[in-house]
Amino acid sequence: MKAAIVERAGAAPVYGDFREPRPGPSQCLVRMRAAALSHLTRMRASGTHYSAAATLPFVPGADGV
Repeated sequence: MKAAIVERAGAAPVYGDFREPRPGPSQCLVRMRAAALSHLTRMRASGTHYSAAATLPFVPGADGV
């Protein structure tokens, strides 16, 4: 899938290919049209929020349509 990818905390995201997510046993896969660029998303991408992803690279976002 194409996505904005955070490769390093604090660095600008890069546009590129990212692995497709695979849902777990009690989850379902949804397709996103857009995601908000909220303060939470920006803090996670910069690595300054306590809930920031521990593994890089990742696709930032917490909500979408």
